Amino acid sequence: MKNILLLLYALLFQLSALKAQNLAAWQNRDGSFNVYDNGQVKSIFHQEIPFFNVKGDHMIYRDIKNDTYLYSQGNSARIESYINDENLLLTNHYLFGLRNQLLMVRSDATWHTLSLERNPIFSYGDSLVVFIDYNGLLKYYYRNKILQMDNWGISELKASDNSFAFTTENRQIFFVKDLEEQEVENEGVHYFWVGQNYLLYINDYNRLILYKDGEITDLCKFSYNDNFEIDKILPTTSRVWAGDSLFAFIDDDLQLIAYDGNKTVLLHSDYKFPLMGKDNTLIYRNDNNGLSVYYNGKDYEADKVYPKNIKFADGVVAYQDAQGYLKAFYEGKNVQVSEGLLPQSSNVRIGDRTKDIENFEVFGRVIIYRTTNFDVRVFHEGVLRY
Repeated sequence: MKNILLLLYALLFQLSALKAQNLAAWQNRDGSFNVYDNGQVKSIFHQEIPFFNVKGDHMIYRDIKNDTYLYSQGNSARIESYINDENLLLTNHYLFGLRNQLLMVRSDATWHTLSLERNPIFSYGDSLVVFIDYNGLLKYYYRNKILQMDNWGISELKASDNSFAFTTENRQIFFVKDLEEQEVENEGVHYFWVGQNYLLYINDYNRLILYKDGEITDLCKFSYNDNFEIDKILPTTSRVWAGDSLFAFIDDDLQLIAYDGNKTVLLHSDYKFPLMGKDNTLIYRNDNNGLSVYYNGKDYEADKVYPKNIKFADGVVAYQDAQGYLKAFYEGKNVQVSEGLLPQSSNVRIGDRTKDIENFEVFGRVIIYRTTNFDVRVFHEGVLRY
């Protein structure tokens, strides 16, 4: 166990401890595979790539020989020939996933088993993996430690970057933060969400409850009635959104309320749309049916018209406006990204194959888009870089 802990510790800092998100990848029309890596563009493979996945400043990809590579800090390292790499999970800190039905993590050029259970129940965040092992024990890896808890008869697990929660067969809910276990509710829980340092749940009395810093805050009560307007429009899970330290909900009066730290903000008084966002960025329709973004404690109007196609990361929201240009909310500023109109998403010949190519993508703080002839342009740190 000690050796596994040391290897996991090395892996955590080998990949990165930062959410820099300055990496993007794409395939050119000739089939070559390119990356934009924090200001530089390089071609890392000259043939079509069957699969790639970017997370933060790291990427895994597979070549035509079915060899899988990990790209990090400007270098590619061959992992192995493993055709199920679509199931590998890449976070900002590590690479893990189910291999031969076992939950494993990769460190020091070797795969290490976390759980001996076949197809275990697990959840994860950037720095944490929590799972149920073959003997029914709850185990979790966090900050260079693999710890275990008693057999609780767990029914559901959810994790964030630094904390997790679970419900038991008796529908009790527990919250674990910084290796400290806390029993929160023992009278029944319907749904729950986990952020960094907080827990959000709906109890048996249909009340939305916040648990944070050892304190319980009753936020609102949800009425469930077939004749109630909002229940026909939005299911319960669409009325609550939870990010890292920011969450939002739509109460029975159709008020859209954001809870940012210890601050409550009313964003809309008659809201009937599903909530969506990423980390600490919330996207919603404003009173004039335009696009608004709540980010970093402030409310911004990004566009007068709510667009049909939106893609986003934390602090970056890209969209195609009504005229067909690419625009973005970029870390507090509204910017025009493309000089010309974007092409319609369509089947495009890439190398030897025809693929359905999106006309723009968001990779963290990097936006890539296609020109009308499907050449690639890169927008990063507020300016066009390539």
